[in-house]
Amino acid sequence: MPRDDLDHLALAFLRREKLGVVAADDRLWRVRAVVCPRTGAIIADLSDTLAGRDDIVLHLPDEGDDAMHLLVGAAPPGPAHAGAVARWGVYHSEDDRATLLALTPSMARWRGRVIEGQHITVAHPDPAAERACCAMCNQAHDRLVRLCERDGVIGEGVRCVGADPWGIDLVARVRIHRIEFDAPATVGQAMIEATQRLLDSV
Repeated sequence: MPRDDLDHLALAFLRREKLGVVAADDRLWRVRAVVCPRTGAIIADLSDTLAGRDDIVLHLPDEGDDAMHLLVGAAPPGPAHAGAVARWGVYHSEDDRATLLALTPSMARWRGRVIEGQHITVAHPDPAAERACCAMCNQAHDRLVRLCERDGVIGEGVRCVGADPWGIDLVARVRIHRIEFDAPATVGQAMIEATQRLLDSV
């Protein structure tokens, strides 16, 4: 798990941003991304001509000064990424035309600091707790709607599709809405309790 508070902030940022820009060979690609819970790699829709490269730059969410800039290697998703490929479809709508690659960071630059790849590529600590958090949220649909509306998001048809130590992901209509915890919840029971506090806040 992360070493300090800034690592936690970086990991929260990485999971917050679901859209990015990839730079390679003087070209830019707009990509849609999710973090693989099992490996911590980033699954994104990107040209398969970039598979096998280790000199690709991923900007989240863009090339601005406040963005996270990651040097990544790209490879076709393997068996360990199967769940994340399915998750990408849930988050970004099924798209039979999309070619997905697994992007593994070797380093990241964010807020003036360089972060080594092993400190940004963090697997989910408790998949069972994630499933429990999603079930808890989806059994409290009215509260999910109110959480969305509190943030100015239309909550019609909202459902929780992901939970991690830094927050929960909701699909509301055709967009992903991220709600973060007040503090990192790095063990399963803490995730469940943090999720319950979010639901109890509305």
